[in-house]
Amino acid sequence: MNLVYNNLSDSELLELISRGNKDSQDAFKVAYKRYSGAVHAYCYKLVRDRAATEDIFQDTFIKFYQKAGTEKSNSSLKGFIFTIARNLCFNYLRDKKHTIEIEEFHLFYENNELEEQESFRHIKIAMDLLEIEYREPLILRMYDGLSYGEIAEICNISTDTARQRVFRAKEKMKTLLQPYYKIKQ
Repeated sequence: MNLVYNNLSDSELLELISRGNKDSQDAFKVAYKRYSGAVHAYCYKLVRDRAATEDIFQDTFIKFYQKAGTEKSNSSLKGFIFTIARNLCFNYLRDKKHTIEIEEFHLFYENNELEEQESFRHIKIAMDLLEIEYREPLILRMYDGLSYGEIAEICNISTDTARQRVFRAKEKMKTLLQPYYKIKQ
C-alpha cells in the first residue's frame, strides 16, 4: 500500500473507495486502520456482547465498502461508518430486547484492593441502566471523542438535542452512582 493514502483526508478516501478499483481497496485499508478501533469500542459499549460485537464490527466494514460505491453520502467518512455501525447495533438490540434485572444493580461498595474493579463495574451497570437514546450520545462523546455535530449526524438528531442528551446522561449517571461515591448534585 502506497504511503500516500495515509495522508489523504477522509473525504478523499471516501471518494477513492467509491470508485471500486485498485485505489479503492488501498483507500479502504487506510479507512479501516483509521477507524476500526473506535468502531469496535463503540459497538461493544452499545451491545455489551463480545460475539455480537465481532459480528456487527465485521458487518459494518463490509456494508461500508459495499455502500461507499453505490451511495453518495453527504456525511463524513467517520460519520458514514459510525452510522452503519449504529444501525447494525440497534438492529441487534431490537432483536435481542436485552433487559437488566434490577437485582443486578444492588451493589455493595467495599474499600479494598478490588476498589478499582468495583468502580468500573458500578459505571458499567449505571451505563447499562441508561436508556439507549442517552447512552449512545454519551458513549460517542466520552469514549469516542466525537463533537456534538458528529453525534447529531450519526444519531440523526439536532446538535442541541445531542448536547442535551449527553448532559442528561451525565446527570443520570451521577444520580445512579451517588450512593456509592461522594458526588455533588
